[in-house]
Amino acid sequence: TILVLPVMFENERAQMLDQQKQQEKQILLGPHSAMSGPGMVPPGMLPPGMVPPPPSMAPPPPASS
Repeated sequence: TILVLPVMFENERAQMLDQQKQQEKQILLGPHSAMSGPGMVPPGMLPPGMVPPPPSMAPPPPASS
């Protein structure tokens, strides 16, 4: 039992760190961060009640003169 306790504590600590990182990521990126990335749902395929994220706010390309 004594030999198993440090392993259990380390696993719990690692899980808490992962959870904390996920929370910080969600806070920084906002509620729509879960929908972006490789698992993104194609347009028109969102479940009812979900709103797609707004288009990116990229600055316009510089005008050539």
